[in-house]
Amino acid sequence: ELLAAAVAAECVRRLRTPMGAEAFKPQELSNILLALEGLQLRGKQSELLAAAVAAEGVRRGFAGFNPQCLSNSAWALAKMGYGAGATSQATEQSQWYAAAAAAAERPGVMAGAKPQEWANLLYALALVRHQPPPALLDAGAAAVMQRGNAQECANTLWALAVLQLRHAGLEAAVC
Repeated sequence: ELLAAAVAAECVRRLRTPMGAEAFKPQELSNILLALEGLQLRGKQSELLAAAVAAEGVRRGFAGFNPQCLSNSAWALAKMGYGAGATSQATEQSQWYAAAAAAAERPGVMAGAKPQEWANLLYALALVRHQPPPALLDAGAAAVMQRGNAQECANTLWALAVLQLRHAGLEAAVC
């Protein structure tokens, strides 16, 4: 745990300077979040690191994030509880999901996305009860989800149900 805290502190230090932050590739930022969630690292340093990585994604406008980086980041943050709940901190953190959903809507951002990437993104939004704009579902999810496996389709349907979203094309694709 001491090593993890020291690594987290160093990453936070680097993310706080423009040159240090720019050194991180989108894939590396996403991998940091996946590691924090996968290793169940919690505590002040882990929370600071998750917040710093999230802020860097927003600062960049998610430029350079491919579908996997965007969806994995959203999934990991949501699983860690980032932006969940009714606290003022959660409300502030929830702006990350609005920015991520807006990025996913932009033409080309989710181009080439796999079913798992769409499922993870929608699952993450549902975990934190973030209502995405309807246009997000028009960004290619239906065509991609026709190739989804049972788990990906189930997660997508669960997300649609939790968020009370209707999208005929996406519903038909996962069914």
